[in-house]
Amino acid sequence: LASTLNDCMSLIVRSKGGYVFAQFAKTLNNSIVKTFGLILYLKFGAAVYLYFFSLSSVPLFILFYLYVHKSFSSNFIQFKPMLKKVWESRFLWLRTDLDYFKNYADSILVSILFPAHIMGIYSLYKALENMAKDFIEGFFDVLSQNLVRFKGNYERLCKEEKKYNMIRAAILGVVVIVGVVFAIYSSQIISICNLSNYDHAAELVQCVFIVAIIYILGKYEINILAFFA
Repeated sequence: LASTLNDCMSLIVRSKGGYVFAQFAKTLNNSIVKTFGLILYLKFGAAVYLYFFSLSSVPLFILFYLYVHKSFSSNFIQFKPMLKKVWESRFLWLRTDLDYFKNYADSILVSILFPAHIMGIYSLYKALENMAKDFIEGFFDVLSQNLVRFKGNYERLCKEEKKYNMIRAAILGVVVIVGVVFAIYSSQIISICNLSNYDHAAELVQCVFIVAIIYILGKYEINILAFFA
């Protein structure tokens, strides 16, 4: 419910022209929350980690509310038209529910099929993967949203896409270099990060780099198909 409320407020912020603010606030909140959550987990264990995450959406809610609070009024709440709108958009929210299942199906399968000791390293992998995706989306969602305004101007769009591809190539190069450095010094880095107790930690972190590279290569195309359609 908290995530849904924040997503609704994010759309309001975007509708008022705050594309960059909405994406930056969301990326900043998620990156800080997940990084801090990992630190709490490693230092204090699962209980503190879970309590922290139960309140992790509050800072983002406060940021969005401060941005749009003047636009809120209870005078516009009408339940019958609201329910009608929900029914009319049933295919949209059904798609969202299916997307949710797709994103978390691997977590469900790991929980069912693998022994309990696997969950520790898998949870760490999933957190790192989501951090990488949030970081990538923080750049490429904003850039691709900005290019939608050129959809009727083919020449300008091609020029802007060339700039975009240069930025993508630079970020991809940085990720590849960091991934190669990690592969060479993986045992030392794993030891410094206090992850030696986890089985196959180095291999899973390398998988995160592979996922990040694939995501960078295709994120813009996925966005632009959706936005232009």
